[in-house]
Amino acid sequence: MNRRYRDFRSDHLERQVALSFYHGPAPDRPKIDHLVIVNDGQELAQMDMGQMVEARAVHHRRSILVVGCAAAPGEARKQEYGVQWSSDYAGRGHLAAAYNQFILSELIPFLHQEYSLDHHTDTTIAGWSLGGLSAMDIAWHSPHRFRKTGVFSGSFWWRHPEKIKDDVHHRMMHHRVRNTSSRPELKFWFQAGTEDEKADRNNNGIIDVIDDTLDLINELHGKGYHREHDMKFHIVEGGRHDVPTWKKMMPVFLDWVVTGD
Repeated sequence: MNRRYRDFRSDHLERQVALSFYHGPAPDRPKIDHLVIVNDGQELAQMDMGQMVEARAVHHRRSILVVGCAAAPGEARKQEYGVQWSSDYAGRGHLAAAYNQFILSELIPFLHQEYSLDHHTDTTIAGWSLGGLSAMDIAWHSPHRFRKTGVFSGSFWWRHPEKIKDDVHHRMMHHRVRNTSSRPELKFWFQAGTEDEKADRNNNGIIDVIDDTLDLINELHGKGYHREHDMKFHIVEGGRHDVPTWKKMMPVFLDWVVTGD
């Protein structure tokens, strides 16, 4: 297993981004087969990601590179993550477009040069919580760069700036999917835990993070995505909004990245 770290200067974000690299080489696979970019990459060290990637590479005989992008510190994280086309009702996410440009025009070209990637490399972007919303938004708007996206405990409650009430019709990612005329060639992996939160705004006995994900899956199905072939949703009994839960599900996610199952 090859693991390393470096600071990367982003002109779009006007800051240094701490990157972590976890490379699981496979026998007779000199090139990277699967690239996974992860938001909130500072959490990967707590997940034993190195051993995880190496085990998946050996088992599947596919070369895997996971790149973690550390989030901006403090409240700045809530400005860089979100949806790139608008801030939310509280003014958060106003740097999401800049973060998107960091991923597309700075990080990916750097990775292609550093690791000799090419257009055959299967590329995924993933994240958890607000970083998961960011990953979904970036993939949705750039299907020419990504083939898959993974969202753990996604913040799909993110609402339009003109709709400050808990109106389910104005969740921003749902709105974007519903109002996109095309059907991007993507596959989606979702996860949520039954103890992710306590909020249940419609009092239906299902916590909001699960409800919001199910509603987004319905929106995707309405665009023509197949519920089984194009999307996976894992509800973790007792799963919480924390690193141990996401770590538990990470091997399942990585297996899906490689096999689609």
